[in-house]
Amino acid sequence: MNIENPFASYKEKHLGETVVFYGSGPTILSFDPTVVPDNVLKIGTNDQIFLNLDLDYWFMGDAMPQIPSKFYDRFKEYDDFLPKYQKFVRYCNWKDDRDIFVHPWGKVPRNGQLPLNMKNTKYYIADSDGNPSECKFKKDISIGNLSCVASISFEALQFALYAGAKKIFLVGHDSDYTNGTFRGYKIGLSQGAGPCLINYWKLVKIWVSENYPDVEISSINPVGLRGIFPEAKIENIG
Repeated sequence: MNIENPFASYKEKHLGETVVFYGSGPTILSFDPTVVPDNVLKIGTNDQIFLNLDLDYWFMGDAMPQIPSKFYDRFKEYDDFLPKYQKFVRYCNWKDDRDIFVHPWGKVPRNGQLPLNMKNTKYYIADSDGNPSECKFKKDISIGNLSCVASISFEALQFALYAGAKKIFLVGHDSDYTNGTFRGYKIGLSQGAGPCLINYWKLVKIWVSENYPDVEISSINPVGLRGIFPEAKIENIG
């Protein structure tokens, strides 16, 4: 698959800006997005297109195994979705020859690979890195492939850092799948993703402090991330 890295033109495009970075945990439903000032960048992922978040950037990378109701049954809505600046979709660069049958699509890859024909989309390649003992982030994401660990959130976070974000507010990054995502999907619970996420967030925090010491990351209404990042209130945004 010939996919060119799409990120070079975004280097420091949003230098010094504040970012609200949405996750798909249930606490996102208790957050009022209308309080986010217009000059704050908004980055989201996956099925957050079904919330009125006024996203500037959107990243998509489905989970394994495929859940037809999560994506394929609503493909047109994903296809039509258009954030303010750009939508990015991950090409899953890991070997899994299994497939499942999804009507009326026929056979689709079980590894979470999404169709490569979504409108207004820039694709990027991510390698599966399992559950590493060190942070796999890199400062220059315009070279080579990104690393896929536990959640699409980490790919989007690398983008925010590369684009020059100064303050990042985490909203809905519960990192706890006891109640599933805000849409009730519990695939993360069955895969034990919660502990993997929390462990990797800890590694990410160290990496960011060493490589972007001036960047402030805080969490609003934290669940699994409580005690990892400073807590913030909605009124702190801006």
